[in-house]
Amino acid sequence: MIPGVGAHPGLLGAFAIAEVAGLPAIVYLETAHEGQTLEDPDVGARMSVRFDALRTEALTGRASLSLIEKVTEERWTN
Repeated sequence: MIPGVGAHPGLLGAFAIAEVAGLPAIVYLETAHEGQTLEDPDVGARMSVRFDALRTEALTGRASLSLIEKVTEERWTN
């Protein structure tokens, strides 16, 4: 979870990156209509950078859970 973020470039859709040592990354992009697999090395590199950026901004699993619990409690009790 990335706290305090409205729109974030990493939230445009789900994606997965498959990496094997010595080979370009393969990216799977999920959209509302369909999924798409891309084997373009440039796309793989850009998505790996995007994932790393998201990971540095995201809360830890425990902190995400605490924030979700706090927001849920606030919304259900007010």
